[in-house]
Amino acid sequence: MSTFNFSRYLLFAMVSCISIFYTGCEKYSDDLSGLIRPKNGDVFLDGFTPGMNYAAFGGSVVTAFQADKEVTYNQSTASMRVDVPIVNDPRGSYAGGAYFLASGRDLSGYNVLTFWAKATKSAKINEVGFGNDLGANTYATAIYNVPVTTFWQKYYIPIPDPSKLTNERGMFYFAEGHEDSAGYSFWIDEVKFEKLGTILRRESMIMNGANTSNNSAKGVETPITGLFTNFSLPDGTNLKMPTPASYFTFESTNPTVASVSNSGKVNALNLGYSVISASLAGQKANGSMVVNVSGFINAPTPTYPSSSVVSLFSDNYANRPIDFFNGYWEPFQKTRSADFKIGTDNILNYTDFNFVGISFANPVFDATNYSTLSMDIFVPDASLNPGIQFKITVRDFGSNGTDGGGDDTDKVVTFTNSSLAAGGWKTLKIPLDMPKKSKLGLIILSDSDLGNFKNFYLDNIFFHN
Repeated sequence: MSTFNFSRYLLFAMVSCISIFYTGCEKYSDDLSGLIRPKNGDVFLDGFTPGMNYAAFGGSVVTAFQADKEVTYNQSTASMRVDVPIVNDPRGSYAGGAYFLASGRDLSGYNVLTFWAKATKSAKINEVGFGNDLGANTYATAIYNVPVTTFWQKYYIPIPDPSKLTNERGMFYFAEGHEDSAGYSFWIDEVKFEKLGTILRRESMIMNGANTSNNSAKGVETPITGLFTNFSLPDGTNLKMPTPASYFTFESTNPTVASVSNSGKVNALNLGYSVISASLAGQKANGSMVVNVSGFINAPTPTYPSSSVVSLFSDNYANRPIDFFNGYWEPFQKTRSADFKIGTDNILNYTDFNFVGISFANPVFDATNYSTLSMDIFVPDASLNPGIQFKITVRDFGSNGTDGGGDDTDKVVTFTNSSLAAGGWKTLKIPLDMPKKSKLGLIILSDSDLGNFKNFYLDNIFFHN
């Protein structure tokens, strides 16, 4: 299966923008109604549709993509070939990029993006989708762990609500890393948006379809999570597809207590409670969130003397220099930040969590005389999946002092449901019993069993002896 070194992913950047074809023209109406968006669903049919551009993702192999005239589907004249690098390839750690237009198209007449794919071996492409326009990516939609074989096969990415895509620029994107340290190649052909009567949207959901309760505090922003749409596909399979909040219409029964934005962020405004629900394409979504707004309970005040503490984040100690609390390693990281302040107490808030990094590498920290990393965590969800695997990794950069330099040492501790106990603050202790710890520079938080919880608060992150 594909594996990734989370710390190596850089902030998303358009490191290469290769104009494949740029001969498209815009059509305007004769009155003042403005631009008429072309209704063209073609992406790659024997070559790219006019006006298409390609940009490699930051940290990827810039030259991973190329047009191929030798291996094609159904005797077409060209296909899209992607060469996935091996582990530790100096050119980049994965293959990934987006195909986009300078101006948008009206795709509201289609209901699915289809393509054909094959590979040099059986593998799973991490992510394939549309809607990545190198901007807001408002309607970015994808399927994950896409299984490919050495034979051509057709794939489907349904559009949750086609009426939203009246001005879409992001036509296609992909991201894939090595499979068990080895590189390989895969081909994609006949990429186009279609209107198929065999694509059936069965239901949509928020909060994984459950009616949940969430305790919040005035001024706190909480994301709606567990957003999915279930589809029946032409090949007879069912697809449960993660769905961006932008496709949903949200409603609050008491908007003076809690309002909800188009991006699915619930803002606690006043004391009381409100029920948040949603619909998609005019149909009610399963699931809801009852928001109980009350006073926020701050983390317990640590009692260690300042002389025995080196702090990364705490209002009770002086903090050492920090590079970032959320480096946002795209394209695979989804975690966002919604940090806030209650009185004089600053709180870190991570939302849409899958993994996140806290970097303090300039300068690195010598923890030789320190035995423990401590942090306080508060998971506001009413309940947690019993199978939760919350992993904390502390990384020493080795003698060269460089992350990923080949001599790193990791200390990994995994906490389960009982250690997190939703609804109250818990102090997590990570023993620094590492063979090397004189050049610490990174903490990685990750959810090994993705999807168990999406929102939590952190406070009082420090080393002590």
